[in-house]
Amino acid sequence: MEGVLVTAKKTNSTIAITVVSDAQGRYRFPAAKLDAGHYAISIRAVGYELDGPKAVDLGDPQPATADLKLRKAANVSMQLTNAEWIESVPGTPEQKSSLRNCVTCHTLQRPNPFHSRCR
Repeated sequence: MEGVLVTAKKTNSTIAITVVSDAQGRYRFPAAKLDAGHYAISIRAVGYELDGPKAVDLGDPQPATADLKLRKAANVSMQLTNAEWIESVPGTPEQKSSLRNCVTCHTLQRPNPFHSRCR
């Protein structure tokens, strides 16, 4: 699948490296960016979730491969960003304009209509 964001994050690290899959669904991390270790693998493709594997071990100097399988997401709403939530709300742009100010303090949950900044 083209355009899937594939992220590798090394265990006990705060740094994650993300690449995009090509037209044939292939992805490749730059060798200079990933050293040996255990990496959690995650993806971002709205409507899909990772079916496996979710981790890979890299050794020196041998490259590793992970054929990722995606499945239709059971709950797409958990994948949406604030902007995607706002765009999915029915109504005209004018009707949704008050919601656009709600992206600074809300998570992926629906905005609370009783929140003072959302009115």
